[in-house]
Amino acid sequence: LKLQFLYFIGTKKKKKKKKNPRMSGLREEGAGVPPQNNGNPNGSSSSSSSSSPPKPSVPPELSKLAPKADQVNINDVFSTNRPKNVLAGASSGVKSLLKGTVCGVASLTVLPALGYKEDGIQGLAKGTVAGVLGCFGLVTAGVVVGTGQAVRGLYHTPEAMKEMISGKKRWDKETHKWVTDDLESERARMRENTTDSDIMDSARRRYEEEQKKSDTAQKETGDKIVADQAYYNVLGVMPTATEIQIKKAYYVKASKCHPDKCPAPEAKQQFQELSQAYQVLSDPSLRAKYDKEGKDAVNAPEQTMSPDVVYISLFGSEVFEPYIGKLSYSLYFIGDMSFTREELETLQHRREVRIALNLTSLLRPFVDGHDDAFCDAARSLAMHLSTASFGDRLLAVIGHEYQLNARHRLSMWDSSCAKAQSATDNIVSYTKIASSGYAAYKGFKKNAPESEEDVTSSLIEMAFEATHLDIAKTLANAVDKLLHDDVSNEMRDRRARGLFKLGEIFLAVSKEQQLNTSVAQRSNVDRLRSAMTPIHEG
Repeated sequence: LKLQFLYFIGTKKKKKKKKNPRMSGLREEGAGVPPQNNGNPNGSSSSSSSSSPPKPSVPPELSKLAPKADQVNINDVFSTNRPKNVLAGASSGVKSLLKGTVCGVASLTVLPALGYKEDGIQGLAKGTVAGVLGCFGLVTAGVVVGTGQAVRGLYHTPEAMKEMISGKKRWDKETHKWVTDDLESERARMRENTTDSDIMDSARRRYEEEQKKSDTAQKETGDKIVADQAYYNVLGVMPTATEIQIKKAYYVKASKCHPDKCPAPEAKQQFQELSQAYQVLSDPSLRAKYDKEGKDAVNAPEQTMSPDVVYISLFGSEVFEPYIGKLSYSLYFIGDMSFTREELETLQHRREVRIALNLTSLLRPFVDGHDDAFCDAARSLAMHLSTASFGDRLLAVIGHEYQLNARHRLSMWDSSCAKAQSATDNIVSYTKIASSGYAAYKGFKKNAPESEEDVTSSLIEMAFEATHLDIAKTLANAVDKLLHDDVSNEMRDRRARGLFKLGEIFLAVSKEQQLNTSVAQRSNVDRLRSAMTPIHEG
């Protein structure tokens, strides 16, 4: 629809302004014909509009939306990827039909209106013709593609049934093919190929190059004179540091001296000083006041918390990392890196492979028949994980996802029920995010001191549900790799049963912790205070 509209407008304007057919023909037949001088001493045309027709004019905001010729892909509108089975084909077909219909109706509605706005009655007539043709073409394309997808889905159903029964291959949603996983080969490739550090270094170099482009504006300010430089020294940055540089410095130092990660006695005091400095310097108004009047003029109030501090302190505990990986959202809080889409996808893939490999080690006692030893070790692990911030709730999420994904392997009927439950869980999480966001918005509008705790609680709940979605998606892919590893069917079945048992233990420990009065009565804000104790003690 965007291409059609841009072509229509460009063609109409070209026809409207063309005044020299002969020159226009020369311009179209011979690319690179120089403009006529017409005696202008500057070497430019004295009347460009009379010597050659202008290029079709498109508003800047629309030209940004126009895809380049090499970027146009039918999948941008219609899904033509290979469907897994008849259900996937029918779903893809219906979506293509709906998209074609919606785009066709939009074409029929929008183009006449734009034509009338640009060229009155004549434009309305042209826009109506273009709209009718566009509507017919798009609806027809939707019907053709939709029917084709349904037929393709039906054709591939026998293969899908065969692979699902054998259980040796899994359906890869990225490549739209049946693939076999080999975790040991993946481990070897991860060691031989690009490491996470290499990706991080590449993202850091890209960020530094981007920063060089904005250094000119930074240098114009010259040396910045401040009343007190103590907080800058704590973070190890200059008074002229940007917001991103301050965030980077805090993240690097906090990851080293957080009391949960560093057992040294002085770590608590260092983290307290670090957090106080960051709370002031990350707030533009507090920073301006501090620069002008010094430390005595500012306080680091409890409610002055940056979202990245909250997120990392609550959900970034390293004790969970072997089981859920490094949370995707934590990458956005690293201020000195600029990731490409391919780099983020690679990091996510490596994250999923690591989780699958860790699960193979964790489940090995159960696979080898040592059920009691496995259960004792799993319970000890769950008790340890529950001590982390939001540990009880994260345990419940992980345990639930383990059981949900293990059911895909244990029973074909149960697999369908598990998929439905997974979809329902996602809807519930999105609903909670929306409701928490609305509650936070209402609290902000009140702008009353008594509503600050409610706003903080709502924001934390939003962050937790977003983390829940990230963990659920990641564990689903990791477990898929685990249960389709290139091992015997018997071992896959033992892994599935062990994973279900592990989820059961995690859920049981989570419930025990939540029944504990001291845990059950803790609000989101209480958990935040507990995770950031050094800050509040300061």
